[in-house]
Amino acid sequence: MQQSVILGNFTDLGADMPWHVVVDWGDGSDSTTFEVNNAGLLPDKYHTWAQYEIYSVTVSVDDGDGGTDAGSFSVQVDNVPPVMSEIADQTALPGLQQWFSLGSFTDVGENSVWTISVTWGDGSPDTTFDVDSDGELPNVMHTYASDGIYTAKVIVDDGADTESANFEVLVLMDNSTP
Repeated sequence: MQQSVILGNFTDLGADMPWHVVVDWGDGSDSTTFEVNNAGLLPDKYHTWAQYEIYSVTVSVDDGDGGTDAGSFSVQVDNVPPVMSEIADQTALPGLQQWFSLGSFTDVGENSVWTISVTWGDGSPDTTFDVDSDGELPNVMHTYASDGIYTAKVIVDDGADTESANFEVLVLMDNSTP
């Protein structure tokens, strides 16, 4: 997840411009380097961390004539929950096993498995399965025993956060409207 990071400030009594700045992001990625012509507040920089955790960021300032100073601080990268698409309402016939579309989801985090749970709204056991990528969810089968309007719920769990979307299922004896 890309974040804007405040790098702080520095002082230097000499007229040593430009100062060379190196930012070690603490995640094994390439450092960010840049120069500034004035002592004081360093410009904010953006960085993308692949996983949510706490990283130790080190900022080093070199004045070009042998003077280098560094400071470190921690950045906590929080998980971003998955985002569900809207799921279209669907129809079914009672007592008949049918396929249902569950929509899709996106997740910007570094997840390898997401757990999907479907609550059918009719008191039957939930349908639960895992997927190994975000995107379109597979269709699943379910049987509604009797007529009615049911609210089904799809829940995506990335191991740290969940997101859900509901859809209505209209179950009729025949194709007539209620």
